[in-house]
Amino acid sequence: MTRQWNLKRVSVRMVDCKKIDMVHGFNGHLLSGRDLSSGEAEKHENKDNSISDTKHLKKHQQLHTGERPYVCGQCGKRFAQSGHLLAHQRIHTGEKPYHCLHCGSNFKTSKELKVHQRIHTGEKPYGCGQCGKRFAQSGHLLAHQRIHTGEKPYHCLDCGSSFKTLNILKVHQRIHTGEKPYGCDHCGIRFIRSGHLVTHQRIHTGENLPLLRLW
Repeated sequence: MTRQWNLKRVSVRMVDCKKIDMVHGFNGHLLSGRDLSSGEAEKHENKDNSISDTKHLKKHQQLHTGERPYVCGQCGKRFAQSGHLLAHQRIHTGEKPYHCLHCGSNFKTSKELKVHQRIHTGEKPYGCGQCGKRFAQSGHLLAHQRIHTGEKPYHCLDCGSSFKTLNILKVHQRIHTGEKPYGCDHCGIRFIRSGHLVTHQRIHTGENLPLLRLW
């Protein structure tokens, strides 16, 4: 259903998304009725773009329909948006077009660059509601919160053990697979964990060797 919203100096056509209690506005913005009534739509003065004349509603509806029309020619993985396909293809090409001006590191997506830059700025926008600890990435906060909840959603199919993070599970699975990806350059001994390799290398370097108790 198309509706005409007449606000101060604004004429905007809106189309309700039948799946959710929101409406789509011009330029692909999601605006609730509350936002519109509070004057949020006035930010878009002198624009009159019908959602039916744009691709934004179609993009949103793909969230509900599951439609993924964009296909990777190399691995067959499908995506709802062309931009997501483009970012994925960089896995195959190795292209990293986004550059950090602080350290010169390169990244596949602007989002990865933005997260990385928090290392330099010290920004930690995600805070734990229980202990106040802050994190640079939302995933790190989610993993931390499992300390409070005790949740262990990642399960080992070999032995049934459960873990708080996917990374911990991957490390654990090396016990079953025998994989030892970390090798010593001095003697060739290999290890399951990078920390075990670091500890071992001190044998060769003599750095900070722990004192051994003989009694």
